[in-house]
Amino acid sequence: MVQRVPGAARNDLPAAEDSADSSDPFAPSTDPYAGSSSQPFGSGQSSMPYTQATSNPYASPSAVAPMSPVGDGIMRPTAVDFGDIISHAWSVWKANLGVLVGATAITFGISMGFGIVTSVIEELGRSKDAPVLLVLGSILNMVSSLVNLLVGIGMARICLNAARRRPVQVSMLFGGADSFMPVLGGTILFMLGMVGGLLLLIIPGLIFALLAWTYYYLIVDRQCGVLESFSRAFEMGKLNWGTSLVMSMMSMLMFFAGLLALVVGLLFSTPLVGVMFATAYIMMKGERMPNQSF
Repeated sequence: MVQRVPGAARNDLPAAEDSADSSDPFAPSTDPYAGSSSQPFGSGQSSMPYTQATSNPYASPSAVAPMSPVGDGIMRPTAVDFGDIISHAWSVWKANLGVLVGATAITFGISMGFGIVTSVIEELGRSKDAPVLLVLGSILNMVSSLVNLLVGIGMARICLNAARRRPVQVSMLFGGADSFMPVLGGTILFMLGMVGGLLLLIIPGLIFALLAWTYYYLIVDRQCGVLESFSRAFEMGKLNWGTSLVMSMMSMLMFFAGLLALVVGLLFSTPLVGVMFATAYIMMKGERMPNQSF
């Protein structure tokens, strides 16, 4: 038996691992959304590295909330200026225009395809007094909503990758199955909150939407679970309700401009709105402060 000499230094402890990561979190990397969670409504995790944001020297002392962990990263709710958002969104929209327009066209095509087929079946059901066709039409409507939700997750991830200046591909449009159930649960809760607020003389519903809209990106970005996504969203929303209001009005103007451009303009304005909201989410969570370049 080997006896240890009193006071001798121990050398049987494992060496400490260097946890520092000097890699650039915004450098092109592999798809951060690979993998899935076995708990459909559990807390999500992001494989994307995060950097701790520094304070904005031009913001008031109350513009930045205390730091708090989200998932396996760090979130620092930050007040963001709309000018910083639209400037960055415009830049990455132009750089990824082909993929963004292509993915939007596919999204529109899927939605229109389901709509046309459903309308024909329902019209046949009414004209021929065939209840079976009417039920089939209702089922197709439900399937269409679920498919649009799935494709919407993929489109949001394309916009997030574009905003982070990471590679984007049209194939990402169909890679949102891992977050489908959490997004479905979050969407149901969001709609219930909206309806409840609108029943209370409309204004509370609009306030709820301005404060909570980032819940969607927190889930899609695999940052946290459904319930936690709303609490985190409110942390960011209360610092940015004015910016969110400006973004909402600007998005309506963009959609209107797209309609005026013979409807085809929606293929361009829709992804610009998507990149704008993805950029706002990234900045509001403190992944990059407004006075820092991406």
